[in-house]
Amino acid sequence: LTRGIEAWLGQNPQQSLFEEDEAQSQSIELFRDLLRAADVDILDIKLERDPGAPTAPGDPPWGPRRGRIMVRHSSSVEDAWLPLEEESQGTVTLFRVGPVILDALRLGTVVMIDELEASLHPLLAIQILRQFNDPERNPRNAQILFTTHDTSLLGTIAGDPSMRRDQIWLTEKDPQGATCLYPLTDFRPRKGENIERGYLQGRYGAIPFLGDLPKVGGQ
Repeated sequence: LTRGIEAWLGQNPQQSLFEEDEAQSQSIELFRDLLRAADVDILDIKLERDPGAPTAPGDPPWGPRRGRIMVRHSSSVEDAWLPLEEESQGTVTLFRVGPVILDALRLGTVVMIDELEASLHPLLAIQILRQFNDPERNPRNAQILFTTHDTSLLGTIAGDPSMRRDQIWLTEKDPQGATCLYPLTDFRPRKGENIERGYLQGRYGAIPFLGDLPKVGGQ
């Protein structure tokens, strides 16, 4: 799945999903299941092929000139397909990170994602993290390394925490402006401690010191 993902960004988002071999066929079925579970109202996906489209030197076989990703929503109109570019940013983000995550879980590799929660519902981001901490769903010990500003990923409002305390690292700028990375375990949080609340209260550092916002329209 990871082949061609970077080329997808800003061009043809999910071209690698449609490479025709047995592993990819299995992966695309898993991705369809992920879309259904994510409650984005998408029932199916396909690549609308246009083999007669003009090409330029160096174009990949399924580049933007050759194919277009289409999605099918639940609708009273049979075969109501829409192009992916007309979907919300959250759905497009799911198309970007979903295959990479499934690939890591399938192969037991490491996936790195900047701003995991970007345009994703917090409950979906929590569910993704739980996949990696579930031995039955992650039998090959895949790992996910990500950055986030979403404090809900630290909390217990949605049930059990999505991460262990030893899996959480924080960053803070020093007086020279360099970023310092340190583990949450440096603070020895108690078992059952509300990590999200403690973080927002500044108990572990790594929070901005905000001044008063400028008054707009005032005297």
